Amino acid sequence: MTQLQIRQIQTKEYDGIEEKVVIKALIAALQDEGFIISAANPDLGLVTAAMEIRDEDKGTKSWVEFWYGPGIGTYRTTKRFEASATVQKQGAAVRVRINIVAKALTNAGGVVWSQPVYDAKVYQDLFSKVDKAVFLEKEKV
Repeated sequence: MTQLQIRQIQTKEYDGIEEKVVIKALIAALQDEGFIISAANPDLGLVTAAMEIRDEDKGTKSWVEFWYGPGIGTYRTTKRFEASATVQKQGAAVRVRINIVAKALTNAGGVVWSQPVYDAKVYQDLFSKVDKAVFLEKEKV
């Protein structure tokens, strides 16, 4: 994918709404998805969050324990998704860009692999939740 195509799937604009409302909606949508908000700076329009899912690599764990013994060696135990989002006023609209990175972590806290998420459906689903949260914020529900 080109950089422009990546930006297109990661970005959405909202018309006729204040930045603070969009930031609140974005935070609510991330929390609804299971993310833990690590930082939110409304002055910069920046929100960062992470979500961890237990995903133990039982095959590697068994192999490591067989050859080295229990409690020795490393294997994947967790998948971590880190999201950063920017919210910026662009003329009459508010532009939101979300960037997600997926990581696999070991039992010792190391990183097995790390890669950006470029699946358009992931961003569409998240923006759908932001849309609903924007509506709820506008309606003060």
